[in-house]
Amino acid sequence: MILDHTYPIADQLMLEPTEIPKRRLPRYGFHGHTEKLNGRMAMLGFIALLAVEFKLGHGLLVW
Repeated sequence: MILDHTYPIADQLMLEPTEIPKRRLPRYGFHGHTEKLNGRMAMLGFIALLAVEFKLGHGLLVW
């Protein structure tokens, strides 16, 4: 190993990692993929509600 005196010795002796860590998806909490799924399900539910109200001719919450 040839040491260059322009850089500190600690920087020259650093090793590169051999393994790249794999990122696991979180199992709970507020995360991007769960929020997208929740939003998509809410949109489908809203469209289904509009279809039912159109078919019945009145709203579902009419007393």
